[in-house]
Amino acid sequence: MGKRKTAGLPAWPPSNEMPWWKMVAGTLAYLAWALAVPGNYLLEGEVKGLLAGLLAVFASVVLAVFDPIFRRDTTG
Repeated sequence: MGKRKTAGLPAWPPSNEMPWWKMVAGTLAYLAWALAVPGNYLLEGEVKGLLAGLLAVFASVVLAVFDPIFRRDTTG
């Protein structure tokens, strides 16, 4: 927002210029990571922890594959 303001642009970009893919992918990656953290109180047991870790690896691969498809380069 600061860079946009100093460039003379409005602080918030129009909705069609928002980095939607980055926001969605980042949220999904964070959720997968949060479930895979050892000692997570949401998932009890070794099997659930193992599955959460596999989910995090799978999510990172899938998000990396989809990144070139959905990403668009925006300035600002």
